[in-house]
Amino acid sequence: DGSDEGSVAPGLRGQIALSMHTTRPPPRYNEASFIREMERQGIGRPSTYAAILSTLRSREYVHVSRQTVRPTIKGLAANKLLEKYFPEMVDTQFTATMEARLDRIAAGEDDKVAFLSSFYLGEEGLKSSVESKRSSIPFSDVCNVHLPPLEGTGMGVRLGPFGPYVVDVAEEAEYLEKLEERMQLKARLEAERGTPPAEEDLPPAPKRKTAPLPQSMADDIDTLDPVMLRTLLESVEGGGMLGEDPDTGLSIFVKFGRYGRYLQLGSNDDPGMRRTSFPESHGPPDLALALELLRLPKQVGTHPNGQPLMLHKAFKTLYIGVGDNPLRKYLKLIDPREVTAEHIEAVIPSEEDLQKALENPKKTTRGRKGPKSKARSTKKSAKAKGGATTAAPRRLTGYNVFVKETLGAAKERGEKMTMSEASAIWKGMSDAQKEAFNARARAAGEAAPQQVA
Repeated sequence: DGSDEGSVAPGLRGQIALSMHTTRPPPRYNEASFIREMERQGIGRPSTYAAILSTLRSREYVHVSRQTVRPTIKGLAANKLLEKYFPEMVDTQFTATMEARLDRIAAGEDDKVAFLSSFYLGEEGLKSSVESKRSSIPFSDVCNVHLPPLEGTGMGVRLGPFGPYVVDVAEEAEYLEKLEERMQLKARLEAERGTPPAEEDLPPAPKRKTAPLPQSMADDIDTLDPVMLRTLLESVEGGGMLGEDPDTGLSIFVKFGRYGRYLQLGSNDDPGMRRTSFPESHGPPDLALALELLRLPKQVGTHPNGQPLMLHKAFKTLYIGVGDNPLRKYLKLIDPREVTAEHIEAVIPSEEDLQKALENPKKTTRGRKGPKSKARSTKKSAKAKGGATTAAPRRLTGYNVFVKETLGAAKERGEKMTMSEASAIWKGMSDAQKEAFNARARAAGEAAPQQVA
């Protein structure tokens, strides 16, 4: 009769049930299944499995979260580059064959010098392969990262010296086109005049709009959201402005950085610029809350010993401190306006607790999931190892010198800079720049060895 019922055989009516099936991608590896897969393909040996995973994590090629091994954006970019220009190096059969060859060397059945010389210095060895292809690899293949979740959205992610960042694909193409035109004009004028042209003879240099990608997204591409990436770009140009601080007249912005969302008072060039974290889990901030957070730390009372009780801002919460004492008493609050006298009285530390904190201070650092503390006492660790109760001082390094000077300079400028931000700058420096700091550290160590915290 043309209806749906008429198309079903009478004997099957009432026996057919509709169901929907969806295909799902295979689950990601955990550490155990990752090792089993390496073992199945003949990659590595039991003594090297842990070292392989440790290397992948330390170089930020993978991120292990919730017992799942996830490729990072940096790892995907490195893998894509190797697959395109050095496919033999990332072929599992090549790796398995090398492992078998190394086993023969360990058993004394092969010569290690001849093997390594052939592998590295041979006609088709690693050195000649890299040198022949290095100049032909375009820069775009190094920094561009192909991410399926962003296909067709107009948004892109690029890899820079300070980590991944977000771009608008159309705006990036326009920027590169204008930059190329300016460079060609500069080269033509220089050829005609014999000297480099002045800046006023050239069109203004094009500006490129980018935004750093939060670390949580860089570690897990499944969390990439085109709408959020667009918001990141808008926040760079003041799209996230909340209002003005009535005391200073500076604007207050909501921005996104490598470690998530934060509040900023003033522009980057303002001498009174300040920043404070404000994770996405706290919801959208309003102007009044932003003003309160940016005014911390502030005194909220006096301890019985006469020292001021200070309200401070941690990464995800507030805490009470007593003067310069390292002891922190955390509050389960994020809004300073909600802190009452009862909250403060409930966490006021005793004089005994303050004294213990001075005798056994803790090194508190900010992690991506909040503050974390590590006892700095060497006495307990030394006793556990059955050794002396004092640890030998560590040598001063170029990294220590750089971080100390960078954080000190930021403090003098009135800026707030974290150890993580200083470390990111260090990672992006050239080897020559790092060696200059290392030389200064060696000179300082020879003059007066120091103990480094």
